[in-house]
Amino acid sequence: MKCGECTACCTICEIKETNSPRLTPCVNIDENGLGCKIYDKRPMACRKFNCFYSGQPNLPESLRPDMLGAMLEMPRGMNGKYVAHRVKGVDLNVPEFKQLVNKLNAINIEVVLG
Repeated sequence: MKCGECTACCTICEIKETNSPRLTPCVNIDENGLGCKIYDKRPMACRKFNCFYSGQPNLPESLRPDMLGAMLEMPRGMNGKYVAHRVKGVDLNVPEFKQLVNKLNAINIEVVLG
């Protein structure tokens, strides 16, 4: 599991199957900071979530959403655009995030703020 201890999407996204509203930590987040307690049996919404970090095999851990302070997702219907979400109210102007966005823009991948 590439997510490791990251639970950014478990807090940012609405998860109807667990009655977890958007911007509210899912009830299945491990209280010891070990990620999702039900990862192998997670809801379909979680399985279908398209996190940029978990889909890229060679990114450094420093770009993991909980460490970077921002999460990129590609929702259905966005035609290849990624949506950036703040994690824990972090400013999206952190240098690492700006560098990542610039690299994506250079290869014609657009990032919009969510």
